[in-house]
Amino acid sequence: MVTRHVTVENFKAWSRIKTWEDDYEAESAIIAAEQSLDDALGRRIVLAGSTPVTRVYVPTDDTVTLIDDFASISAITNGGATITSYQLEPLNGLSAGGESVPYDCVRLTAGSWYRNGQQATVSITGIPGWPALPAGLPEVVKVLAKAVLDGRNVRLGIAEITADGAVTERDAMLVRNFVRDHRGWRSHGVG
Repeated sequence: MVTRHVTVENFKAWSRIKTWEDDYEAESAIIAAEQSLDDALGRRIVLAGSTPVTRVYVPTDDTVTLIDDFASISAITNGGATITSYQLEPLNGLSAGGESVPYDCVRLTAGSWYRNGQQATVSITGIPGWPALPAGLPEVVKVLAKAVLDGRNVRLGIAEITADGAVTERDAMLVRNFVRDHRGWRSHGVG
């Protein structure tokens, strides 16, 4: 399921494109932009719901387990034993800039994780997702969707041929900064 952060109507109004053959092009560009953003971030930005889920993880090291995005966590077990001495990170669910972000790390404050090779011995129960969507998310999706549409004129992904000659694709600073500030631990340094 694709999370829709921008509607076709919002995108069409923002892009100032007066005529559209149909909404399919705009919708396809938005979907491609959101999927591309998810890939670059190494995570999906979805607003937290209200239904708790349980997921399992392999401990990252003796005291840290990297987890999916959780807005809140109600229970943690390790090898079947309930864990009560832990710290959720980022601390207070805030980024360095003070923005509400999900927890993506559990650090033990006493003892160490039970580890059995690559078995998933840590179980987390909580509400997955983000406590609030990042403020710049809709603008980033619009910029990316516009780049997808503009890319139709780019030949072989290298350059657009215009009356002024070849023009390479620009790097949108807004997108680059958003990815840098919001990427998850699975992103492998993209940004």
